[in-house]
Amino acid sequence: MIRNTVAVFIFGMAIISAVIASNEGGWIDEDGNLVPNSDEMKSVNGFGGWLVVTQDSTWEVEWNTPSDHVPNFTTLEEVRVGEVLAILPLFINPKTDSGGFARIQCDIRIVRPDKSVSMDEKNLNCFSYKLNSDPRSVWLSALIPKYVGEPLDPKGEWQVELILRDMVRNVAIPLKTSFTLVDG
Repeated sequence: MIRNTVAVFIFGMAIISAVIASNEGGWIDEDGNLVPNSDEMKSVNGFGGWLVVTQDSTWEVEWNTPSDHVPNFTTLEEVRVGEVLAILPLFINPKTDSGGFARIQCDIRIVRPDKSVSMDEKNLNCFSYKLNSDPRSVWLSALIPKYVGEPLDPKGEWQVELILRDMVRNVAIPLKTSFTLVDG
């Protein structure tokens, strides 16, 4: 894997403590300032979404730890044939119904460099749970798409588009990111 040092993003203690949900549901930095919306991270009407692409094989172990441990992932811009990526939809501040349940649906579309569609799924159940803790915590979707660079896959930039829908709040957040497949 070739990493662009500017593009390597550590999702660690400094970032998690820096990027949390504000009382209004938006992403804020460590100084309490709202983080501006970007293609990968947005807030709409109190609901926030973040799309992270990682090659960390330990992402699940990192995520499934006690709340006092902060997961540490790296993102990337380029992946080699044969390497595996995980696409992590994260979100904050889902609204709950009268029973305390949050319901998030997702649409995901992955577009190859030649503009053909690799995946296009709509209205997937991404999160449907009764929340027993602060909804302003960072939550992980139940949908975790994976990508493996195959030898015959077209080389170049692959687009990942995701729409997170808070079904209780009736808000949708379109997110997108990309990665570049290169020869092994």
